[in-house]
Amino acid sequence: MDKLAVALMFMVLAAVLFVGPVYLIWNYALVPATKWANPVGFGEAFGIACLIAMMRGSSGERGSKSKDKEKEGAVMANP
Repeated sequence: MDKLAVALMFMVLAAVLFVGPVYLIWNYALVPATKWANPVGFGEAFGIACLIAMMRGSSGERGSKSKDKEKEGAVMANP
C-alpha cells in the first residue's frame, strides 16, 4: 500500500479511538442524566476531545513540573 494511504488509515483509527469514548460517554451517560445536554455527532465529539486535551496538557509536562516544585519546597524547608 501507499505510504499516504497507510498514514490516512492510521489517522482515522487514532481519531476513532480518541473520540469514541467522548462520544459514548456524552451520548449514553450525560444526555439521559441531564435536561440541558443534547446528543452530539462525531465532529462535535472530536471538538470536545480536542478541547479536553488542550485544557489538560500532556501528562509528562505536568508530572515533571510538580516533581520540580516538590524538590524546590524540600530544599527551601531544609536549608
